[in-house]
Amino acid sequence: MQKPILALAIVVVIILNTAFAETAQASESSQGSNQERAAYLDPELKKQQALAKTLKAHEIEWLEVSYPESSESHKTLAIAHPSLIAEEQGAILLIHDKEQHADWPQIIRPLRQTLPESGWYTLSVSLPDDTRGKLPSRELAAKDFDQLTLSESLRASLDSGQRNRNEPADNSSGPSESITNEQATDSTEDQTQETNDAEESVDIDLAAAQKQDKNKIPYDVRALSHIEKAVEAITSKGYQNIVMVAHRHSAELVLNYVKAHQNELTTPGFAIVLIEPLVGDAYLLNLTEWLGDTFSVPILEVVSRSNLDAVEKAKARDLAMRKAGVKVFRQLFLTVSNTEIFHESLSRRVKLWLDTTLSENTNLQ
Repeated sequence: MQKPILALAIVVVIILNTAFAETAQASESSQGSNQERAAYLDPELKKQQALAKTLKAHEIEWLEVSYPESSESHKTLAIAHPSLIAEEQGAILLIHDKEQHADWPQIIRPLRQTLPESGWYTLSVSLPDDTRGKLPSRELAAKDFDQLTLSESLRASLDSGQRNRNEPADNSSGPSESITNEQATDSTEDQTQETNDAEESVDIDLAAAQKQDKNKIPYDVRALSHIEKAVEAITSKGYQNIVMVAHRHSAELVLNYVKAHQNELTTPGFAIVLIEPLVGDAYLLNLTEWLGDTFSVPILEVVSRSNLDAVEKAKARDLAMRKAGVKVFRQLFLTVSNTEIFHESLSRRVKLWLDTTLSENTNLQ
């Protein structure tokens, strides 16, 4: 008697487990479909989801970013890499250049993968697209006026069409024409009914229409929101030593971040590394507007010595830093190239500078 009951119980358990597994799988499939549909409406999210598929599960971190004057939040991908040794040194935020991504094979990926070997936690944040907010250039000249030149042939065509419409109908038509007229009347009534039905079924979401297009928000504003959210994610993990590493155009974003958070950058464990920085003259003419009067955060610049234009601009930045009273500023001239040897050298030089500079200002974690 007990064996049939036990067998029945086993069968019931198997059926319940199968039903639960199918329900969970259907839920995950539905959630995945919703995410894919959302991604097709947002090209940035679609590209980041594609990038996330190439990463390991523990590296993927999604940040909820909100833009100023916008009630909605947007998902953005950040790539995390924990320290590979027990003695943690702090956290490094990697900020890629415009129109790149968070795992860019030059500069960004080598740094995020090698610095953890020295005890640094790295987080590479995705920046928004810059080109999406720009209108395409017009190839054809715009019209100065809207005017149609009426030629003789066009006038004759128009006159002919007007006469055809004004001609009276022929009452001598036979039964077949009468049937045709009735069919035309029925067709017109059907089209009118379909039009009325279509008008009644129109549903306009006025709230959605009033939502702000994020592409109309300036790139610098959107990118700064991404950086601020990434810093928030790092500080929530308890790191005190935080280093911003920016590539090329993102050097200006770091200056914008410093300007917005001057009163908060009082901890001695904060540092900035700018790699091949591209900084406009508007910043260099008065750096104190972005850095303040007495900027004590250490700054390291990595300059390509094989690029003569970059070397000349590095001199101008050095003078601007001195004028602004930056206390700790160093320029490192390297032969920048897309080789494994260069990336190893870059990681080593950045690590040595951080060890030396931060140890003079604070005890490392």
